[in-house]
Amino acid sequence: MWLYIFGVGVFSLHLLAQIISMLWKVYTHTDQIQDEDYTIVNIHAEIDPYSFFRYIFINPTNYDYETYEQILAHEKVHVRQRHSFDLLLAEYAVILLWFNPFIWILRKEIEKNIEYQTDDISVKGKTEEKEQYQLNLLKVATYTQPLSITTNYNQSSIKQRILKDQMFTATGSMPL
Repeated sequence: MWLYIFGVGVFSLHLLAQIISMLWKVYTHTDQIQDEDYTIVNIHAEIDPYSFFRYIFINPTNYDYETYEQILAHEKVHVRQRHSFDLLLAEYAVILLWFNPFIWILRKEIEKNIEYQTDDISVKGKTEEKEQYQLNLLKVATYTQPLSITTNYNQSSIKQRILKDQMFTATGSMPL
């Protein structure tokens, strides 16, 4: 029982640290842009773009204009779809069931599903932009470890996301 409580405590502290880190970035970075229901926080450090609730964190100097706009559109989909709630729910499940290996797999699958859904919404009805979208995915691809409670532009495997999009385009329906 003590081992379980210890695990819950450690994972709860990890979640709390991630939330505090996010809030710290919101309050310490003054380069912020209010855009409709979003707040774009321009961080001038080496980070991958990500969103958390209504905040979108990005380093604008890392991308050309077209890529920057596409990343913002992608992250805005995450905000509109409220994916932060999905990720927090998955994180709470991990905290409570940390000892179960299937919960870790489930969390990873939730992250991938969120990215697939966002990719689909981002390019829906824009067949001429799908190839450029895929190229921008490759441009943004990095190997840094994102916070598990954020929706990160690069969370799931880029190759899987591109292949899923190509299968969708070829068949006209979303693959299973």
